[in-house]
Amino acid sequence: MKLEKQNESLNDYAHMVSHDLKSPLRSIHTLISWIKDEKDMLFSENGKKYMDMIMVKVEKMDNLIEGVLAISKLDTMDYKYQEVDLNEILTIILAIIHIPSHVTIKITNTFPTIYTDKYRIQQLFQNLIINAVNYSNKEEGKVIITYYDSADFHTFSVEDNGIGIDKSYHEKIFTIFESYSDDAKSSGIGLSIVKKIIENYKGDIWLESELGKGSIFYFKIPKVNGRT
Repeated sequence: MKLEKQNESLNDYAHMVSHDLKSPLRSIHTLISWIKDEKDMLFSENGKKYMDMIMVKVEKMDNLIEGVLAISKLDTMDYKYQEVDLNEILTIILAIIHIPSHVTIKITNTFPTIYTDKYRIQQLFQNLIINAVNYSNKEEGKVIITYYDSADFHTFSVEDNGIGIDKSYHEKIFTIFESYSDDAKSSGIGLSIVKKIIENYKGDIWLESELGKGSIFYFKIPKVNGRT
C-alpha cells in the first residue's frame, strides 16, 4: 500500500513538473518563430544556423517531456480490454504518421482481431513503425510488418533495412533516454515505452540486427484467457 502511494505521488509529480515545463517551452518556441519571421531583423548565416539549433533543442525537450508523461501514465491507467482488429489499427497508424517518399511499408499477411487495449496496442505498433521509418537510411527504405500465430502467443515483427544496431546496444536501447541515433531530435524514450507496454502485457521483446543491414524487432504478447 505504501509503495502504491509512492508511485501515485511520483506520477502526480511527473504530471505537475511536465505541465510546468511545457508552458515556458511553448513560449520559447513561439518567440523563436516570431524572431525568425521578423523581416526587419537581420541575421548572419551563423545567426540563422544558431536559431535553427535552438529550435531543434526546444523541440527535443518537448519530445522528452511528452515521453516522460507517456511513461508515467503506463502504470496508472487501467488497461481496457476489448476486441481490436489489428488491420484497422495498422491502417490508422499508416494514415497519421509521416512516411518519407523513399520508404515503402509492407504488411505481409492478414493480422488478427485480438482481445487487448486499443490505445496501448496502437501506441506499441506506432512507436515501433515510426522507429523503423526514421532509421531507414537507404535510397529505397523498406519496412516490413509480419504476424505469427501460436497456441499461446501473438507474435509480431517490424523489420527495416536501415542503419542497424550494434550488438552492444541491443539491451540498452530499451532503457529510457538511451538512443543509438545521432539525430538531435531523438529522445531515447520511444523504445522504453514499447518495452514497458509489452511488460505490462506479460510479453517479451527482442531484436535481430546488424550494422548497415537493418533491424528486426520481434515482440510477443500472451493470448488472454484463451481468447484470440
